[in-house]
Amino acid sequence: MQGQFADARSVSAALFNNAAFSEVLASAHILLAAPDGTVTTRQVAAAIGRSDSVVRPVLLRLVAAGLLVDEGSKAGRGPRPFARGRPELWKELLRVVSVVSGAPVDLLDVAPSP
Repeated sequence: MQGQFADARSVSAALFNNAAFSEVLASAHILLAAPDGTVTTRQVAAAIGRSDSVVRPVLLRLVAAGLLVDEGSKAGRGPRPFARGRPELWKELLRVVSVVSGAPVDLLDVAPSP
């Protein structure tokens, strides 16, 4: 199984210029199904066992592409929640990530946040 993850990371690095991109996107997708429809860097990092410094740049790239919307911190400092943006593009990118990661799309295809 570890070989499969290593291969998925190398493909992710080649396609997205970031070995963690596929893991971060898939995890964020699942976490965005929460009732509030947001996810934080810390939540994704904890879910995939990576540091915030690995996850944050991926989330910021997704914001730059319009795939995530930075909701800003409610207290000025603290966790910055992100919400899903551009659902049609999100779904297509999720399909690519499904192939890269080897996870079936139906496993990742949880109800989208509004």
